[in-house]
Amino acid sequence: MRYGELIDDVAQRYALDPLLVHAVVETESAYRPEAISDKGAIGLMQVMPATGMRFGQRALTEPRANLEAGAAYLSWLMRRFDGRLELALAGYNAGEGAVARFGNAVPPYEETQTYVRKVMARYARLRGGARPDVPASDVPAAAVAAARRAGKPKGAIGGVGDMGQLWRIFTGGSNAGGANGT
Repeated sequence: MRYGELIDDVAQRYALDPLLVHAVVETESAYRPEAISDKGAIGLMQVMPATGMRFGQRALTEPRANLEAGAAYLSWLMRRFDGRLELALAGYNAGEGAVARFGNAVPPYEETQTYVRKVMARYARLRGGARPDVPASDVPAAAVAAARRAGKPKGAIGGVGDMGQLWRIFTGGSNAGGANGT
């Protein structure tokens, strides 16, 4: 895989599965370090300049700096959302504040829900077809109706449950720097 050694190194540093980082890079930039989005996100992991600075990186067109910033943020999101990969990915796309505003659920933004599905599908493909998640769109209609009756916003119903256990499996049981890590 492109940037394989570099991604392996950075993923290990931030206690992430390298295949997850590959799935994000493939979705975000199709492995193009020069990619710049309409919103100003830069590089392989499409990191916003403010996010890069938040995680100590400025040269976001440089693959290592971009991967360091993106992986640091994704790892931080995994801890923030207790290892729930779907929420970490939603936060990566829409910002952690958006996930929090919708009760720690995937926001009802079409772009974000599509993004989460794409990354999860690519991640599953890279893992040989194993599904690490059930996308929010696959939640049964009865569960959506029950959540709405309970007052949850439309489209903010996650279908994942606790991803902490799955996260520990991916990282060899280590919580250091990963889900629920301190």
